[in-house]
Amino acid sequence: MRDAESKINGNLQAIKRFCESNCLNLNHAKTAAMVFGPIRSRRVVIEGMKIVMNNGTVGFTSELRNLGFELEPDLRFKMYTSLLIKRAFAGLRLLYMHRDVLSREVHSKGNTALGV
Repeated sequence: MRDAESKINGNLQAIKRFCESNCLNLNHAKTAAMVFGPIRSRRVVIEGMKIVMNNGTVGFTSELRNLGFELEPDLRFKMYTSLLIKRAFAGLRLLYMHRDVLSREVHSKGNTALGV
């Protein structure tokens, strides 16, 4: 694990040098690391690894959100799937409320899509 830690910290130093040469700043207080895999393996890594950036320690997180997509360390996509199901259900509810104005063709496509 020490080898992985030194490689990660080395890569962060290379990123830091690139950013400095391009007038960019890295803020270790706004940076977090995520470990993927089974929970036991994640615990071992989180407890035994220290990631350093700009003389500060980078913390670990169990949730990551980027452009509305939520990533979890076990890669099961529970939160994202739940969000998509809620959105789909809201759309179906809206269609159901206005079913009387929909054509027969739209009705049949909806039933086919739902497997009815």
